[in-house]
Amino acid sequence: MSSSISNVDSSSMLSSTLNTHTNSTNDSTSSPTSYVSLLDSCETPEGRILSFPQRTTLNLSRTLTTLRQWSSKTLKYTRQLFQERLGHVVPTQDIELEQNIQLLRETKRHYENILNEARQMSIYFSGLLQTQRSLGESFSELQRISGSSDDLIDQLVRNSQCQKTLALNGGTLL
Repeated sequence: MSSSISNVDSSSMLSSTLNTHTNSTNDSTSSPTSYVSLLDSCETPEGRILSFPQRTTLNLSRTLTTLRQWSSKTLKYTRQLFQERLGHVVPTQDIELEQNIQLLRETKRHYENILNEARQMSIYFSGLLQTQRSLGESFSELQRISGSSDDLIDQLVRNSQCQKTLALNGGTLL
């Protein structure tokens, strides 16, 4: 019974403190006689405002609840895993999920093979372009030093231009 009386006394004291603070804000010339403590909670039209210690206790409570749930799930998972590894229980399997995982692994392997082949092709193609450039330069050099017939010089010029054009167009492909 004394606890209910003390609750009534503290709530009336809190409301009188709030009223004193409210009255003092209306009268800007006088200084307030008391303030609402930061450690107390109060009611507003929007709802209850919790003090810092109350919020900390509430956050701590939520954190502990979350930690308790996480540790329980982790313990169950670890226990099941150890029992499966030791052979005490049959491993849990989802057949449809395992098939989907296997299909994804095969698809990944195929894409990796395609990627490796594309890389090799790129390396070979860049080597081919380098060869075409050097052939074009060789044909140009032969044309300059060759003093033979005009027909041979004409063929060397065309081959040089063709190889240089192929190398230029191949460079845009890479």
